[in-house]
Amino acid sequence: RGLMAQQAAAQPPSSAPMETDRQQKIERRLAETRAVVQELDRDVRHLEELQDTFDFRYKMHRMVAEGAPASPDLARQTEQLQVMLNSLDRSRKDVLARAQELLGRCETLRDFLLEELAEWKERQRKACLGAACNTSLSCLETW
Repeated sequence: RGLMAQQAAAQPPSSAPMETDRQQKIERRLAETRAVVQELDRDVRHLEELQDTFDFRYKMHRMVAEGAPASPDLARQTEQLQVMLNSLDRSRKDVLARAQELLGRCETLRDFLLEELAEWKERQRKACLGAACNTSLSCLETW
Protein backbone atom coordinates (compact mmCIF):
# COMPACT_ATOMS: atom_id res chain seq x y z
CA ARG A 1 0.00 0.00 0.00
CA GLY A 2 2.83 2.36 0.79
CA LEU A 3 4.28 1.82 -2.68
CA MET A 4 0.92 2.62 -4.31
CA ALA A 5 0.61 5.81 -2.28
CA GLN A 6 4.14 6.84 -3.26
CA GLN A 7 3.40 6.13 -6.93
CA ALA A 8 0.15 8.07 -6.77
CA ALA A 9 1.88 10.98 -5.06
CA ALA A 10 4.80 10.84 -7.49
CA GLN A 11 2.57 11.01 -10.56
CA PRO A 12 2.61 14.44 -12.13
CA PRO A 13 -0.73 16.24 -12.21
CA SER A 14 -1.09 15.41 -15.90
CA SER A 15 -4.71 14.44 -15.40
CA ALA A 16 -5.71 18.04 -14.71
CA PRO A 17 -5.60 19.18 -18.38
CA MET A 18 -7.54 16.08 -19.41
CA GLU A 19 -10.12 16.86 -16.75
CA THR A 20 -10.34 20.39 -18.07
CA ASP A 21 -10.79 19.10 -21.61
CA ARG A 22 -13.51 16.68 -20.51
CA GLN A 23 -15.17 19.39 -18.45
CA GLN A 24 -15.08 21.72 -21.44
CA LYS A 25 -16.66 18.99 -23.58
CA ILE A 26 -19.38 18.56 -20.98
CA GLU A 27 -19.96 22.32 -20.78
CA ARG A 28 -20.16 22.56 -24.58
CA ARG A 29 -22.52 19.60 -24.79
CA LEU A 30 -24.72 21.10 -22.06
CA ALA A 31 -24.86 24.43 -23.89
CA GLU A 32 -25.66 22.68 -27.18
CA THR A 33 -28.32 20.57 -25.50
CA ARG A 34 -29.95 23.62 -23.92
CA ALA A 35 -30.01 25.40 -27.29
CA VAL A 36 -31.49 22.38 -29.07
CA VAL A 37 -34.12 21.95 -26.34
CA GLN A 38 -35.16 25.60 -26.69
CA GLU A 39 -35.31 25.29 -30.48
CA LEU A 40 -37.27 22.05 -30.25
CA ASP A 41 -39.68 23.61 -27.78
CA ARG A 42 -40.24 26.52 -30.17
CA ASP A 43 -40.76 24.09 -33.07
CA VAL A 44 -43.28 22.04 -31.08
CA ARG A 45 -45.25 25.18 -30.21
CA HIS A 46 -45.22 26.19 -33.89
CA LEU A 47 -46.37 22.69 -34.83
CA GLU A 48 -49.24 22.98 -32.36
CA GLU A 49 -50.26 26.28 -33.96
CA LEU A 50 -50.17 24.70 -37.42
CA GLN A 51 -52.27 21.80 -36.14
CA ASP A 52 -54.82 24.20 -34.64
CA THR A 53 -55.00 26.13 -37.92
CA PHE A 54 -55.50 22.91 -39.87
CA ASP A 55 -58.19 21.71 -37.45
CA PHE A 56 -60.08 25.00 -37.78
CA ARG A 57 -59.90 25.01 -41.58
CA TYR A 58 -60.90 21.34 -41.77
CA LYS A 59 -63.96 21.94 -39.57
CA MET A 60 -64.95 24.94 -41.68
CA HIS A 61 -64.49 22.84 -44.82
CA ARG A 62 -66.75 20.11 -43.43
CA MET A 63 -69.42 22.68 -42.53
CA VAL A 64 -69.31 24.09 -46.07
CA ALA A 65 -69.40 20.58 -47.54
CA GLU A 66 -72.44 19.64 -45.46
CA GLY A 67 -74.24 22.90 -46.24
CA ALA A 68 -73.41 23.15 -49.95
CA PRO A 69 -72.00 19.85 -51.26
CA ALA A 70 -72.05 21.13 -54.84
CA SER A 71 -69.97 24.22 -54.07
CA PRO A 72 -67.42 24.94 -56.81
CA ASP A 73 -64.79 25.96 -54.23
CA LEU A 74 -65.05 22.64 -52.40
CA ALA A 75 -62.54 20.78 -54.60
CA ARG A 76 -60.04 23.63 -54.39
CA GLN A 77 -60.41 23.81 -50.60
CA THR A 78 -59.95 20.04 -50.37
CA GLU A 79 -56.71 20.31 -52.34
CA GLN A 80 -55.51 23.15 -50.11
CA LEU A 81 -56.30 21.10 -47.03
CA GLN A 82 -54.38 18.15 -48.46
CA VAL A 83 -51.34 20.35 -49.14
CA MET A 84 -51.60 21.75 -45.62
CA LEU A 85 -51.91 18.25 -44.15
CA ASN A 86 -48.86 17.04 -46.09
CA SER A 87 -46.85 20.02 -44.84
CA LEU A 88 -48.01 19.36 -41.29
CA ASP A 89 -46.96 15.72 -41.61
CA ARG A 90 -43.49 16.72 -42.85
CA SER A 91 -43.15 19.17 -39.97
CA ARG A 92 -44.12 16.46 -37.48
CA LYS A 93 -41.54 14.11 -38.92
CA ASP A 94 -38.88 16.85 -38.77
CA VAL A 95 -39.67 17.57 -35.12
CA LEU A 96 -39.58 13.86 -34.34
CA ALA A 97 -36.19 13.49 -36.05
CA ARG A 98 -34.80 16.45 -34.08
CA ALA A 99 -36.17 14.96 -30.84
CA GLN A 100 -34.42 11.68 -31.64
CA GLU A 101 -31.22 13.61 -32.37
CA LEU A 102 -31.60 15.36 -29.02
CA LEU A 103 -31.91 12.01 -27.29
CA GLY A 104 -28.66 10.94 -28.94
CA ARG A 105 -26.96 14.11 -27.71
CA CYS A 106 -28.27 13.45 -24.21
CA GLU A 107 -26.88 9.92 -24.30
CA THR A 108 -23.47 11.28 -25.29
CA LEU A 109 -23.69 13.84 -22.49
CA ARG A 110 -24.57 11.08 -20.05
CA ASP A 111 -21.52 9.12 -21.22
CA PHE A 112 -19.29 12.17 -20.67
CA LEU A 113 -20.72 12.59 -17.18
CA LEU A 114 -20.21 8.91 -16.38
CA GLU A 115 -16.57 9.24 -17.47
CA GLU A 116 -16.17 12.26 -15.22
CA LEU A 117 -17.80 10.38 -12.35
CA ALA A 118 -15.45 7.42 -12.87
CA GLU A 119 -12.48 9.81 -12.80
CA TRP A 120 -13.80 11.41 -9.63
CA LYS A 121 -14.12 7.96 -8.03
CA GLU A 122 -10.53 7.22 -9.01
CA ARG A 123 -9.38 10.52 -7.49
CA GLN A 124 -11.29 9.63 -4.33
CA ARG A 125 -9.53 6.27 -4.19
CA LYS A 126 -6.13 7.91 -4.67
CA ALA A 127 -6.93 10.50 -2.01
CA CYS A 128 -7.76 7.70 0.42
CA LEU A 129 -4.29 6.30 -0.29
CA GLY A 130 -2.73 9.63 0.57
CA ALA A 131 -2.35 11.28 -2.82
CA ALA A 132 -3.07 14.97 -3.14
CA CYS A 133 -6.04 14.96 -5.52
CA ASN A 134 -8.89 17.32 -6.19
CA THR A 135 -11.93 15.40 -4.95
CA SER A 136 -14.38 18.28 -5.21
CA LEU A 137 -17.83 17.45 -6.51
CA SER A 138 -18.64 21.05 -7.42
CA CYS A 139 -18.52 20.51 -11.19
CA LEU A 140 -20.59 17.34 -11.05
CA GLU A 141 -23.11 19.01 -8.77
CA THR A 142 -23.34 22.02 -11.09
CA TRP A 143 -24.04 19.84 -14.11
